[in-house]
Amino acid sequence: MKKHNAIVILGFVMILLNASCSKESSMAGAKNNAGIQKAANLPDANEIFSLSRNGEIVTVNVKIDFAPCKRVELLRNTTGVPIRRSLAARVNPDVLVFKDILPDAKPYWYWLQVVPIKGKSQFFGPIRVGADSDNTGKYVDVAKIYKWTLTRTDAKATFVWGFPSDDFKSMEILRKTNINDYSKRKSVFMTKESAGDTVDHLTDPDADYWYWIEITLGNGRVITQGPVKAEFSTE
Repeated sequence: MKKHNAIVILGFVMILLNASCSKESSMAGAKNNAGIQKAANLPDANEIFSLSRNGEIVTVNVKIDFAPCKRVELLRNTTGVPIRRSLAARVNPDVLVFKDILPDAKPYWYWLQVVPIKGKSQFFGPIRVGADSDNTGKYVDVAKIYKWTLTRTDAKATFVWGFPSDDFKSMEILRKTNINDYSKRKSVFMTKESAGDTVDHLTDPDADYWYWIEITLGNGRVITQGPVKAEFSTE
């Protein structure tokens, strides 16, 4: 029965994803799509994935095989409000169990983002995982392990980084001129080098620039740092 339910839910999700992928050129088509999205009742997030916590480790169990999709991403924050969410993992769609490492004992809210081959993603959640009330976890300040510096002038921002090479897969730098929301950040640099430097050329010398880095490890875990404001060098 559980397998049958999973197949039904996956079929429903794929219909939603396919609907989001379609591009209607006419206003009538757009209205029809809007009606479908409004009328559709998304499956409960608990039917899509579940969480369990042991100290700093949160185990994510995905109940649906999203193999027809591109990938599955895990996002989290401490508020349960879908803004300022940090990417915690990016895995292949057939991966059903993976782990997140939390930075502290606080409770967290999680979303699962299903990314189709084409078109818009679908979010499920949030689901809350409770606090580590007894503080049994071994919490690590990742900024002390994954070190980087950021300085700027009127014309450019300069990054220098040096990360442990073990299990390192890639790093992406993202930028925005405010931190009210983490969406629509611009990707300014990507690399598979665990150490190096790069320059981001700025268009407005009077604007404030905020940066994030997302370090992807071989197991799909993503270590996100930021937002960090690019400050002018004092030298």
